[in-house]
Amino acid sequence: MQLRAPLSRLLNPLLEDRTSTSEEIILEACEIFCSWLGVLPDGDAAHLGTLLGTELDPLLATHGWRAPLQLWMATVDRVVAQASDFQSPLREVLIEELGLWLGGADMDNLKGESVRWNGEPLAAGRRLPKRATCCDALMADIEPCEVIAVPAFSETVALAIERLAHAGFDPELILGEGGPNLGGRMMARRLEHLGLRARLVYDAAMPNLVTSADRLWMGTEAIGADSLLATIGTGNVVQAAHKNQVPCTVLATSDKLVPMGDLRLPEWAEKETYLLWEAPVSGLQVESQFYERLPIQGTPVFATEFGLQSPAELALSALRTDDLA
Repeated sequence: MQLRAPLSRLLNPLLEDRTSTSEEIILEACEIFCSWLGVLPDGDAAHLGTLLGTELDPLLATHGWRAPLQLWMATVDRVVAQASDFQSPLREVLIEELGLWLGGADMDNLKGESVRWNGEPLAAGRRLPKRATCCDALMADIEPCEVIAVPAFSETVALAIERLAHAGFDPELILGEGGPNLGGRMMARRLEHLGLRARLVYDAAMPNLVTSADRLWMGTEAIGADSLLATIGTGNVVQAAHKNQVPCTVLATSDKLVPMGDLRLPEWAEKETYLLWEAPVSGLQVESQFYERLPIQGTPVFATEFGLQSPAELALSALRTDDLA
């Protein structure tokens, strides 16, 4: 049986997206998915579990290297697998769960704190953590006019820097080039409205320049069992920071933990060689993968929505999602 309007076709534009954040991809996918479910003929809806099949596979193949996307897709799979446990039809349960990802889970307790999601479908709690809260635990240790080195683009780091600027700390920035996708330019544009002093430098210069910084801040798209995903060359910057006793912090919310800890590099970065050379000479092997696995043990602290955590504490935080994949 074939879907009358394949979900995979509707999601196809997201496969070409190379600039949106994980959260933006998830929110757009949820809206498309909900709309598709809303107009799905009753005949198809009656066999939704079977019909859905591999409809999300193309999106997973393209964006599944990003931990939040893995978590979202695993949750959808879990809803389908547990369909018989719910009193409502599968279509309604899926729409309800997708609605929670779209913002329906933004529930606070009496103290104004977000309810932590336990990983179960339809359970209370925020699906997409507030990334700006990663900075909370760092505020007490920051001095005015500090120099912060940022090796590549990170929305979470950008939110933290905005928080510092609005609080009057007036930080100075050293922005790395950010790999072949020029993440440093993205970061500069993202923070331009703050009017901060900032320098954009070549990635090759970052290991030397980080020694003059007060701290190194970086984000990540995924944290595995023993390593995290970083723009290639970031490991050299981290080593230089450690050697010169420059504090290094990874700012990442708990949804950046890969459900089963298996970290993978994006396949599209290996195939789309234009990032390194659009029209290479004949016979040349173009190695365009610009992400690397950075050992967690080389990173002393993680700033999360739950405060500062060591690698061991971060691993424990992943337990709530271990059975989702």
